[in-house]
Amino acid sequence: MSLSSLPISYCTNVHPGRTLEEVCFGLREYTAPTQRQFGSPLAAGLWLADSVIQEMKADPSGLSRLADELSSHDLVCYTLNAFPFGNFHSDRVKEQVYIPDWSTDSRLTYTIDCARVLSRLMPEGTEGSLSTVPLGFKQLPHEDDFLDLC
Repeated sequence: MSLSSLPISYCTNVHPGRTLEEVCFGLREYTAPTQRQFGSPLAAGLWLADSVIQEMKADPSGLSRLADELSSHDLVCYTLNAFPFGNFHSDRVKEQVYIPDWSTDSRLTYTIDCARVLSRLMPEGTEGSLSTVPLGFKQLPHEDDFLDLC
């Protein structure tokens, strides 16, 4: 095992970001100032809710806007949190964050879309990482063929 030379990553899922504008606001207002206070390069570990992914699919210039926002603050992105699909900042998220699970096509589509976005944001020659939901949440109801569907 070797340690990466990539900068430490600041996970943006601690801030609301259900629209591209909210994501860019978070980069300007939280991530960039944190990097300045940190005094060393800092990566943005992005969380892009499905609503943001869909917004960028509907208007491909959104991806360029996000890349420009990162670049304007000297931020790089090599990791993306594709676990929370929807609103990660509602009053109760414990069980809901697991929906949709891997038994649905929407989880697969969202994860592939996230990987495509990440591939466009990563610095050239950099390996990226994508985190996602485990198969599902044990306490939620599942069909008998749940594991086969996953």
